Amino acid sequence: MGPTDWLALSRQALLHQVTHGDAVHSLSLLRRHLMETGRSVSISWLADGERRWVDELAPPPNPALGAVAAGAPAQSADGCWCLPLDHLSARVGLLCMTAADGDVLTDFEPLCEAAAALAAACGRPRARASGDDSALLRMALRGAGTYVWEWHPGTDELADIDEGFEMLGYAADHFAPTQAMWDLLIHPDDRDHNHAAYLRHERGEIDQYEHIYRALAADGRWRWLHERGRIVERSLDGSPRRMLGTQTDITLQRELESQASADRERLALIARHVPGVLYQFMQSADGRVGWFSYVSERCEAIFGVTAAELTADASALLRRVHPEWRERLRASLAVSARRGAQWRLEFPIRRRDGADRWLLGTASPQRVDAQVGDGGTAWFGYIADVTDLRELEAASRDKVAAEAASRAKTEFLSRMSHELRTPLNAVLGFSQLLELSRTPPLADAHRRPVQLIREAGEHLLTMIGDLLDLTRIESGHLRLQLDSVALSPLVDECVALMQAQAAAAQVNVIGATAAGLLVRADRTRLKQILLNLLSNGVKYNRSGGAVTLRAHGDGAFVVIEVADTGVGIAAEHLGRVFEPFQRGAHGHSTIEGTGIGLAVSRSLAELMGGTIDVQSQAQQGSQFTLRLPSTQQCTL
Repeated sequence: MGPTDWLALSRQALLHQVTHGDAVHSLSLLRRHLMETGRSVSISWLADGERRWVDELAPPPNPALGAVAAGAPAQSADGCWCLPLDHLSARVGLLCMTAADGDVLTDFEPLCEAAAALAAACGRPRARASGDDSALLRMALRGAGTYVWEWHPGTDELADIDEGFEMLGYAADHFAPTQAMWDLLIHPDDRDHNHAAYLRHERGEIDQYEHIYRALAADGRWRWLHERGRIVERSLDGSPRRMLGTQTDITLQRELESQASADRERLALIARHVPGVLYQFMQSADGRVGWFSYVSERCEAIFGVTAAELTADASALLRRVHPEWRERLRASLAVSARRGAQWRLEFPIRRRDGADRWLLGTASPQRVDAQVGDGGTAWFGYIADVTDLRELEAASRDKVAAEAASRAKTEFLSRMSHELRTPLNAVLGFSQLLELSRTPPLADAHRRPVQLIREAGEHLLTMIGDLLDLTRIESGHLRLQLDSVALSPLVDECVALMQAQAAAAQVNVIGATAAGLLVRADRTRLKQILLNLLSNGVKYNRSGGAVTLRAHGDGAFVVIEVADTGVGIAAEHLGRVFEPFQRGAHGHSTIEGTGIGLAVSRSLAELMGGTIDVQSQAQQGSQFTLRLPSTQQCTL
């Protein structure tokens, strides 16, 4: 066993002393290694003529604490090596080493150096029965899931790795105490990264080695370890000789972090699909400082401010609030904090893009415990953009008001129509009596005025009838009797009724329908529609013009077309011809009309499951198309 071997054993013993602060443990380890090499050495302390044997684990006198070698070791004639030690420039004694088997020790200088340092450490007081500092330190580290290790790169030996194996659930002697063996326990995906972290430290790129990796435990589970270390000794060529470090089991911490991360991702996913903004707002006890500790990413779409901006500066949102609302917002938060009541406020903001929006904020306040915070208030809440809702509510209110006004108008027209018909019927009746009177007969000078009174009354009665129909339709009080109606006889009847009006206007009315057509309709109301369309075709026609009524089947419908060669309808008026009281360009003409007939006709057609459309151009005539459901065809 040469000097190099002695030095290695000595340094290893010293390392345990440095690591654990336990000289007795270090001496025991040194003797154990010496015995494994077949050597037995007795170490004693000689001071003031008294020898104390370190082998007995008894510490030397206290003055040896911090002693340093004062000279080179010397060997006596009996083979005992002695090393003089001084403390504060005063000789405190000699450290003596003797071969227990009586042999002469040679090449023992390195061991003397180690023993000198051990002697200084052995000057500590004897450990208490409850355990020394080393035991307390180990217990504390173990309780925290941490242990200390030492690695010798030259021999690949891991000292004090027993606790590491035990941490993973293995017996202390289950594996060889080497780094190569420990690497086998590291997860394959983490092994290269772990070694790369060590190499960066070895090259001096980082001050210390640090890495988190998974290690295989005895129960087959992977445990997370946080490992730190530092090279504390290098050879003359710069290669690492000794490294000290710690390992901490952070499995529980990682599981909690993983769960927290999953919870955050889940919250972010939920918040991403929530139309508003989720947030946590904190305010100091004095109410002067406020900040967002959390805000969901939807804030950029709602506020026009990013989440990062808000968490860095809560006033970024306040600056978006309309100036006249800012103090009201602050006051509402103060009331909520003081009373511990739910906060709710609707307020306007102007986004960064210049859009004005209304927000509704709600939150539940919670007092922060003064023992863990400053005693302020935390609000957990939600802010939604309610601009569209406000507009919808306003539109709904307008609609309700319009419907109420419409009902009032309908009711008024209905009552007035009934009230007008009674005196109007009297006017018509007396005018007819005057025309028919023979005793005395009506004078020729008066006959024409009476005729005009009757015609005006009949026109007024027709208009009142249309008004009554319109009000009944709008109020939902009009009842129809839907039957299968033969179309051809009804068309012939309508054409016959229009002949007098057509002859007076010098317009030809023609009816051409396919035989056997049946429609599902109320016969009286269908007749009303056809007469209205034919009458309009005659009124708005030219002298010598024509009105043609054609009908044909089209699958499940019967199509009735009424075309005229009249003045047509201008494009700007075409879209409103079916609105009540709309006569377009004829509103101020001499042609009689109220603008109600087409509105009633369309409503009646829809009540019977059909439609009316129009195609027209100015000065080129018009064509109205009525489509009604068809029933089984028959031959009449």
